[in-house]
Amino acid sequence: MPKAGITYGPRITPPDYAKIKKDAADRVLERLGPIARPDMRIAEAAEVVRQADAELALHVDERNDATASLWFYEQRMSLAKTIGVTPTAYREILSECLLGDPLAELPTFETNEELVAFAKKRGVPHIPDAAEKILESARVVAAAQARKKTAVRFVPKYKMTYGPRIAPPDYAKIQKDAEDGVLERLGPVARPDLPADQAVEAVGRSDSSLALHLRQPGGRPDMLVAEAAEVVRQADAELALHVDERNDATASLWFYEQRMSLAKTIGVTPTAYREILSKSLLGDARKHLPTFETNEELVAFAKKRGVRHIPDAAEKILEPARIVAAARARRKAAVQFMQEAVLALSEKPYDWDPEKIADHAGVQRKLVYQQRAAARKRHGL
Repeated sequence: MPKAGITYGPRITPPDYAKIKKDAADRVLERLGPIARPDMRIAEAAEVVRQADAELALHVDERNDATASLWFYEQRMSLAKTIGVTPTAYREILSECLLGDPLAELPTFETNEELVAFAKKRGVPHIPDAAEKILESARVVAAAQARKKTAVRFVPKYKMTYGPRIAPPDYAKIQKDAEDGVLERLGPVARPDLPADQAVEAVGRSDSSLALHLRQPGGRPDMLVAEAAEVVRQADAELALHVDERNDATASLWFYEQRMSLAKTIGVTPTAYREILSKSLLGDARKHLPTFETNEELVAFAKKRGVRHIPDAAEKILEPARIVAAARARRKAAVQFMQEAVLALSEKPYDWDPEKIADHAGVQRKLVYQQRAAARKRHGL
C-alpha cells in the first residue's frame, strides 16, 4: 500500500453492514423455513441463490470500480470499512482493478500525483461521482452475499464432493532403499582400504561412525567429497525433471477432481501439500488458499488462474512421486557424507581451504562453507 507522503481524502461513513447482512439472512430463513417438503425447500433455496448471483453480477463490478476510483484518484481513507469488506478483500479489489490480478502485489507510491498517474496509465476508470454511488452498490452486494451464504446451506450441490483416494506406494521403503544405495556407493569410497561390504558396515548410518572412519589412516575424505557431490548433482537433476511433473499432477487432481488424501498419495507432509497447491494456483507457496463452497467454484477458479488440467493425472502421478521421494532420500544421505568429508578435509592432516575443496568437488565455495558449518554444528564444534 502507498507510503507516507500521500495525503488522504475524507472517509465515507459506512452503513451498518452487520444489520444489513443479518436482515438479509433472516429474510431467507423466513422464506425457506415454512417449506416442509425437502425437495421444494431445495428448489426454493436454489432460486434464492440464482437471484443473489444475478444481483452480484450486476453490482460487484460497480462497487469495485467505485472503490478503485475513490482510492486511486481521491485517496479516500478507510474504504474497506466503507464497503464492508476485509482489508485483504479490499487489497484484492485494488489489485484486480489496477493490475488485472487480485493476488498481485500493489506497488508503492510516494505522492498522490504518482498514484494518480499510474492509475491513469493502467486504465483505471475515474468516476467523478463515485462517492455518491458507492454505498448503494455496497449495500446490495453485502445483502446478496448474505442471502446466498444462508441459502446455500439448504442446497446439496453447494457442498464439496470428493474423488476417490489414490493408494500410495510404500514411501518408507522407497526412501530406505535409496539411502541404502547411497551407503553402498559411498561406503567403499570413504574407506577404500576395506572390502566393500566391510566398508559399508564400518561407515554405517551414523555421522559419528563416518567421522571416525574418515580420520583413520585408510580414510579418503578427498575421494568421498567428490563422489558425494556427484550423487547430489544426480539427485538434483532428477528432482529438476520430476518435481514439477508431480506437482502439476497433484494440482490437477485436487482442483479438477477433488481427490482425497493427496498428501499421502505423493508422500509429503500436509504443509508441503498446501504449498504445492498454493504455488500452482497463486504462484506463491506462502499464500493462503481461498476457500470454496462447491466443486464448480473450485474448478472455475483453477481455470481462471491457469492451473493445467491433466486428464490422466491419476495414472501419471505415482511415478514422478516415487522418483522424487527416492531422489530426495539419496540427496539427503549424500549431503551428510559430503558434510563429514568437507569437515575432515578442513582439519589435519589435510588442512584444505574451502576454495581447494570446492574446486576438487566441483561445487561453489559458498556450499563448502555451509557444509562445513553444518558438520561442525552437528558435532558440537
